[in-house]
Amino acid sequence: MDLNYIKGTNPNWEAIILPAEPKSKEEIQLLDRLKKDPTVEKFDQLDGQMAELIKIKHPKDDLKDDELVVMVKGFFESQSRDTYGCWVYYHWRRQLIRTLEQEDFIMVRTSRNQYKITKEEQDLLSTKKIGVVGLSVGQSVALSLAMERSFGELRIADFDTLELSNMNRIRTGVYNLGVKKAWMVSREIAEIDPFLKVTIYEEGVNQSNIDDFFEKGGMLDMLVEECDSLDVKILAREKARAKGVPVVMDTSDRGMVDVERFDLDPKRPLLHGLAGNLKYEELSSLSNEEKVPFIGKMIGMETLSTRMKASFMEVGTSIGTWPQLASSVIHGGAVCADVVRKIFLNQFSDSGRYYFDFDEVLYKKAKPNELDQTPARPNGKKQFIPEGGLSSQKVISKSTVLELVKKANLAPSGGNCQPWKWVYDKEGVLHLFYDKSLSESLLDFNGTGTLLALGAALENLVWSAHHEGIGVNIHFNELEFGDDYIAKITFNENKEEGESAEFDYLYPYIEKRVTNRKLEQGKEIRPEVLEELRDIATDAGNGFEILTDRSQFSELIEILGVMDKIRVLNPIGYADFVREIRWTEKETLETKDGIDIETLELKNTGVAALTLLRDKQAIAFLKSNKLGDGLKEMSKDTINASSAICLLTAKDFSPYSYLNGGRVLQRVWTHINKNDVAFQPISASLFFFHRLKREGLKHFSLEEGEIIKDAHQRLRDVFQLPPDTNEVFMFRLTTASDVSIRSLRRDVLDTVAFL
Repeated sequence: MDLNYIKGTNPNWEAIILPAEPKSKEEIQLLDRLKKDPTVEKFDQLDGQMAELIKIKHPKDDLKDDELVVMVKGFFESQSRDTYGCWVYYHWRRQLIRTLEQEDFIMVRTSRNQYKITKEEQDLLSTKKIGVVGLSVGQSVALSLAMERSFGELRIADFDTLELSNMNRIRTGVYNLGVKKAWMVSREIAEIDPFLKVTIYEEGVNQSNIDDFFEKGGMLDMLVEECDSLDVKILAREKARAKGVPVVMDTSDRGMVDVERFDLDPKRPLLHGLAGNLKYEELSSLSNEEKVPFIGKMIGMETLSTRMKASFMEVGTSIGTWPQLASSVIHGGAVCADVVRKIFLNQFSDSGRYYFDFDEVLYKKAKPNELDQTPARPNGKKQFIPEGGLSSQKVISKSTVLELVKKANLAPSGGNCQPWKWVYDKEGVLHLFYDKSLSESLLDFNGTGTLLALGAALENLVWSAHHEGIGVNIHFNELEFGDDYIAKITFNENKEEGESAEFDYLYPYIEKRVTNRKLEQGKEIRPEVLEELRDIATDAGNGFEILTDRSQFSELIEILGVMDKIRVLNPIGYADFVREIRWTEKETLETKDGIDIETLELKNTGVAALTLLRDKQAIAFLKSNKLGDGLKEMSKDTINASSAICLLTAKDFSPYSYLNGGRVLQRVWTHINKNDVAFQPISASLFFFHRLKREGLKHFSLEEGEIIKDAHQRLRDVFQLPPDTNEVFMFRLTTASDVSIRSLRRDVLDTVAFL
């Protein structure tokens, strides 16, 4: 049925209010047709509304129901019932509802606000204009404001339509699926109070209409910003600041509400300076990847709830986007409505971020989780006492010792732990010790990782001594795994005696050697360069396997991915992982060890993900709920950006195979860097394989053990290793630009002692 609607109304989202005694011909015809239309439901509860009105006007009289019936009848004897009040038509419901006159309707509907809101305050609120951008969280804000009648006009903006997945947090029915959110919210407000003015922007706000949104029909008094778009967040705040309009935002996580009083401080930085000096006009040139750090800072990645952090790590694997709960969204709507009202009534004048966190208030006595039970690491300093019985043919000066050790200390070590301690005695013997307090971790099984580092340091020492014209002899002690006294180094006048000078050509490149984690797509590395590496390794008695077939990379991605997940979800592995990262520049400069987060060369999303990984409660949540597949993605880009994957092997599993392996590794690594090829270790899984194989389930669950065992065999299959071969070190090669920043080393004086 084609109804002639009142000019200027839109039946898609506006209720049509008709006087019970219409004045215009148009209104008379429309009301008559609606009353006669059998498809339109009619509801007339006018007597009940009038009884409420009378009761409100006589609060002291304690009127009984029968008395109210008489008083209602008396009212309509003095004023015709047929001509009093309004009829409200809701096209989307096909319903015609009878109401009180507007003024009486408002009085009854706000009567329960008194005196939390006084009559004078209610009148003031009725003059205010509020804009709400984004109607997922914004719906709860808008409805809370409407129920309290905290505005005279509400402008709502959202271009999206309702989807089924929205209904975990948007209070509505399935009949609204596919309906524009702006229509839906306007309809809901009209059903609460048809006399409230709602203006909708069903295309959302953008650069072309945002001035209208703020100014058309009078300047906004408040902006509630709840959209997902970084561009709109910045644009809206730029406009709000320029026009002196305060901004309120709820994040629906930890009850955080953000307030920016641009009306009181028009020069304050956007989002409290968390977005830096970012401007809307600059955003068009940024990719989504480049926007991530700004988004991360604005939402405060480190202040997110545990479960939100865990959920972020699952986005793109087990879930498609970040979660929001009805309890949090409704809570946020209530908090925002309260803040808005208090700002309007001059009861709140601050800017800032405020947390109304249920977990903090109600659930402070959290149960300890598995990750809280991580064993403490040793941090005491060991007293190193070298054994005697050996003397150098050449006693070198203290300054020369420091120079040689300084070069030796530029060797790589797991997590940049720098596990060496040098002692130079009066006989001219330099002693090398393994400082367990610096290196012990789940990855460093039997000190194998440390032995690789010590071997690499010894290789640097040899090259450096030869550069000074000094001969070197290395005397390894009778070693077993776990011994901390590794070797004695003696010096002589002839550099041709003792250790070979074959690799002295690498001395100038000691400082060039570096871990390069850049994810630039590598070009093919010349086969002869790879063969040079193989020759270096095999000449020393080691095996050297090379993968360049990209079809094999996908299998390796799966193997390393599942091992990354094991490492992070294992309590000790996780503690080691977090401990070795230096999260801030200050921390890096203070310790001069560990892995500076800047050296990870992470993309913006990677930095955000790593920050989330720092929350052990979030990791515990992933583990307890058998989630965490997002952790498997950490190696994907690394392998895909590689030109070759290499594996250094040995014929046995002994301390000497790792010490000598470290020397070989230093030769290979420095040689390939000399050729401007980037090198990155990817060996963490190997140490897990050996720990499980030789130690069993001491540090692993049965399930973890099965996964590690399977991954180990798959890796051996990929490289086609014979049964008697032991994996020592794995790394990737690529052709990438130089690193942005290098890891620091502790002061040489902190690593050497003189007797």
